[in-house]
Amino acid sequence: MLICYARELGPAFQPYVDKVLEIVLPLLKFCFHEGIRNAAAATIPHLLNSVKKANANQDYILDMWRTIAKKIIEAITSGPDPGFLWQLYIAFYESLEAVGDNSLDNSLLEAFTKATEAQLQEFYQRLKQRERARHSGDYDAEDEDIIAEEEATEESVLGELSKAIHVILKTHRTSYLPSFDKLLPIVTTFLADANPAARQWALCVLDDVVEFTGPASWNYHTHFLEKMIASLLDIGMVIF
Repeated sequence: MLICYARELGPAFQPYVDKVLEIVLPLLKFCFHEGIRNAAAATIPHLLNSVKKANANQDYILDMWRTIAKKIIEAITSGPDPGFLWQLYIAFYESLEAVGDNSLDNSLLEAFTKATEAQLQEFYQRLKQRERARHSGDYDAEDEDIIAEEEATEESVLGELSKAIHVILKTHRTSYLPSFDKLLPIVTTFLADANPAARQWALCVLDDVVEFTGPASWNYHTHFLEKMIASLLDIGMVIF
């Protein structure tokens, strides 16, 4: 219900935002009900949009956003289930889009990157586990249904994760690159993998680096340029 009020009332909901945040932020760690956690995360961008549209003081908005960002990053770090992780990344980038350029300080950029790098490492490990399962001697059609569902879920989460990186690069540009350096090894691991979806994901991230950091992205060209060109002839359909 709160999400409906915040979304529909817009700036008129601004007087209630602080009190609602006191309710929803702790619910990001409410471990007893997935739906409550998801609803709490989904409400957050609408609260920021309310104060933004109400022309609230910019320092007030930034302080609110940085408190929110810290809580979202803490939730990401806690290693939630894929469904909630999907919602957390959406809440993060929709909130960042609402607040705008250069609204995250270096400590938050570093914390986001550390949490996301850990998630990507786990995604990659699970990708390799699924590949090993497919080649095991007792693999059958029922196993394939389970694995295909896991793949679809994780690819959906990766899509929202990459959108979060996209919005950070769009709003912070070259100032994000020192933090991005810590993501580069796992991104290039995805890029070098035989899995087409993994390669596509990495290419999307690197494409954003080129688009939003311009000439500064040339510092990374040895990591991706050759593979990016080769992808034009990649037989993996998702690369096209």
